[in-house]
Amino acid sequence: MNTQALLTPNNALNRTRYGIERLFETMVPSLVRNIGLSDSAIGGPALNLVENDDQLFVEAELPGVAFSDVEITVADNTLTVSGTRVLSAPDDVNALRQERSDFVFERSLVLPTQVDVDAVEARMTNGVLSITLPKVTESRTRRIAVNEA
Repeated sequence: MNTQALLTPNNALNRTRYGIERLFETMVPSLVRNIGLSDSAIGGPALNLVENDDQLFVEAELPGVAFSDVEITVADNTLTVSGTRVLSAPDDVNALRQERSDFVFERSLVLPTQVDVDAVEARMTNGVLSITLPKVTESRTRRIAVNEA
């Protein structure tokens, strides 16, 4: 027989907290777009971090950002991507709708392993920044073969 109570004060508080968190997760991005800001103006560009045995790979969405306006640093096991986007329009026009704007961004990401900072490479293709971070030898995954005795 299950003696766990379905509605305890702790369960009720957890469900309420979860409901409020979901409300903000769905409401805030829509509100940000409706007042004319982009999601990236608030939190920076969207990032992906994946790895294999030897390297970490980071991809960041940077539409409209020139590669010369991006700065990448790796220090104390933290990757930081920062930069600016400046949009230009002719001086003699009136904006009827403006959803894109100039912005300054910075995203920092704590790396899960040590990387060789001298061998980090970055390239920008079609508004996507790709960063390759080789792991240091001590941090690499090594598979050990088990031999029969």
